Amino acid sequence: MKKLKLLTIFGLIFAASFVISGYWLSDDKYFNDLIRENQIDSPDQAFEYVKRNIEFVQNNPAPVPYTTPRYMLGKRYLWCDEGAIVLATIVHELGNETRLVDVIKSDGEAGHTYLQIYENGDWKNYDTVLKKSGLTHEQILEGYNYAELKGYPRPRPYPRLYNLLIQNNFYLKHLALRLRNVPG
Repeated sequence: MKKLKLLTIFGLIFAASFVISGYWLSDDKYFNDLIRENQIDSPDQAFEYVKRNIEFVQNNPAPVPYTTPRYMLGKRYLWCDEGAIVLATIVHELGNETRLVDVIKSDGEAGHTYLQIYENGDWKNYDTVLKKSGLTHEQILEGYNYAELKGYPRPRPYPRLYNLLIQNNFYLKHLALRLRNVPG
């Protein structure tokens, strides 16, 4: 019986340490600190921060799939979906609902991704490549006339449960990234 009590106490201490230190080192804490340090308190202020701190990729390097928003922000040069994910992460921390919107081309593939943020009872578009907000889907497509981008919008929720789990615990994040063999 005494051994069982010791194992239970040890298990509880380990679980508490896992949760507390996992959060203390987490991306969630990192983004909350970033918000506080930069005095970001609205989606528009988050967008201004992202516009100042990221650029669209140059020379078309291959994207690294399954990386984290913290890793993406550190890269600085991001693809459209990565920029939208970084902005969504910050805005979600502010308490806003977000979703990624893929522009689906005639071949069924996504040709571009932008972010929608639910504000004041409506969805507002934010494009981190064009560095503009409040545009309609059609106006976003017009911004890419040089690429002849055409397609319909397909929104998808972000973040999902997986994103929230790895963002809130350092150890879970590194386990997931190791399993996927990607940098984090």
